[in-house]
Amino acid sequence: MIGLPVIFAILIWALPAKALGRSAVLAVLGGVLTLIAALWQLLLVPTEGAMVAQTVGPLAFGDLEIALLLSTSNVFAITGLVVALIALVVQVFARWYLWFDPRYRQFAATVSLFTAAMLLVVNSGDAVLTLVGWEVMGWCSYLLIGHLSAKPAPAGPRLRL
Repeated sequence: MIGLPVIFAILIWALPAKALGRSAVLAVLGGVLTLIAALWQLLLVPTEGAMVAQTVGPLAFGDLEIALLLSTSNVFAITGLVVALIALVVQVFARWYLWFDPRYRQFAATVSLFTAAMLLVVNSGDAVLTLVGWEVMGWCSYLLIGHLSAKPAPAGPRLRL
């Protein structure tokens, strides 16, 4: 489930800058598929309090080995479903709101990457994956907040002294 938004972010970034329509289709399709995967995860999770852990792979630094764990439970799966639903709504709204923006492609890819990072934080079973997801979310937040920084300020009354 975490890999889907990453794949779609890469696909969107790989498109030519003028391909706004294809970027929008990929962004919304990625959101829909992530939502379906989150719903599938919710349906597959055992009931009431059971936690399922999966090892992604050990991270080895010489003698030091860190096991990277993804885990899920009912609460994690519901949270992942909410994250995927909100990400889909953001992708649809962004296409409507940013219809004029030639940099929409970067925005849609960053939202997809943000979604993957949020899902990583939700499903991480150790501190290393939580930290990675948190840092990627922070970086994506910075990019998303500053996206319209070149937009001219609205005209307003001028204060003259």
